[in-house]
Amino acid sequence: MNIKDVLMKQKYELEKAMDKKTLADRDVMQQLSKMADSNLAKIVTGIRRSGKSTLIYLLMHGLDYGYINLDDINLYGIDFNDLFNNFIELYGNVKYIFIDEIQNLDNWELFVNNLQKNFNVFITGSNSKLLSSELSSHLTGRHLQINLFPLSFKEYMEYKGVLNEGYLDPPILRNNLSHYIEMGGFPDILIGKEDRFLYLKQLYTDIIEKDIIIRHKITFVKTFIDMSQAILNNYSGYISYNKIKNVFGIGSVHTARNYIYYLEESFLVFTLDKYSHKSAEIENSVKKIYLMDTGLISILDKSSADSGRSMENAVAIELKRRSVENNFNIYYWQDYNGHEVDFVVKKGIEITSLIQVTYSTTNNEMPAGEAAALVKASEQLNCNNLIIITWDFDDKLMFKNHKIIYISLWRWLLSGNSIA
Repeated sequence: MNIKDVLMKQKYELEKAMDKKTLADRDVMQQLSKMADSNLAKIVTGIRRSGKSTLIYLLMHGLDYGYINLDDINLYGIDFNDLFNNFIELYGNVKYIFIDEIQNLDNWELFVNNLQKNFNVFITGSNSKLLSSELSSHLTGRHLQINLFPLSFKEYMEYKGVLNEGYLDPPILRNNLSHYIEMGGFPDILIGKEDRFLYLKQLYTDIIEKDIIIRHKITFVKTFIDMSQAILNNYSGYISYNKIKNVFGIGSVHTARNYIYYLEESFLVFTLDKYSHKSAEIENSVKKIYLMDTGLISILDKSSADSGRSMENAVAIELKRRSVENNFNIYYWQDYNGHEVDFVVKKGIEITSLIQVTYSTTNNEMPAGEAAALVKASEQLNCNNLIIITWDFDDKLMFKNHKIIYISLWRWLLSGNSIA
């Protein structure tokens, strides 16, 4: 099959697939729509199958556009001049160009720079380097960026119409929240008809094989796969590069660090540093690791499933989403006496919130250490906005002369972009 035939088939398959999809409104759609007529390249990044292609297709549908999917084995290793010439031969002088998975094209930034001279360019990518300073150095002043996550709980509830009924019924919301955490936020699973286990298993395989092993030319494939599985099984837990090196017989701490970076780069996981006033201590701290979607827990070792850890991971994802939208940083905190706070929110030079997560439904069930650790951190970090996110308890209580806000998870997830 020649390149022009591949491109023709790709657009047909895209439109056919979209016609069959059940679609949900995304919160970033309005933002992307405002960018639509800009002459700058529009780049939407995020984990595979989070809905990037659907988002752009909804803008392109009915317009004069051409489509290229670079996540196609028929286009691997292609020269961008050949790709460009075949694209023009097929589509002619269209106004819009939509390119999926741009990171699969070598020297893609040169290709995009050429396209921007005559076309309105929309791009997706499943690689966090597209949001890095490396990208800025190639496309300085010539791009706009959006990072798309899987569906949030709020987006899911809006799709179901629950938030439009005027009355929020806590038992119904908790039932939906349990379903959401179990299923995860990938649109094809949550609002489509895909089998969760098979879908996520294939997604995980694609990310590990295509986005990491092949892209980074991993030599010791079995070691990397075993390590990756162990890392994911430890979601909401701690990871040490040195321990990973020793447990899996990896050659150096540097290689272990790179392996974790590859998992983050593909948006499969993300890590948090321990907060410190010293930047060197932050950089060298033991990390906490979280999955980018709680549905991925279902493909892990069943013994790793835990309601409290799953709930903490759900909070971490939402904080990560809000941090991108509101430009703040997230850490965890721990002192030498073992007191720990799950999340430290820092905006600019100020610590704005300290957050604990507990799978509790009444005040009597609250672990005493949660509030005590918040107070310790409050005194050391000079922050009085103390929050405990619970499964089903809302109140404002005093503990050792400090006010603590208790808020149920469903209420916090539906609170928009605010922290509390």
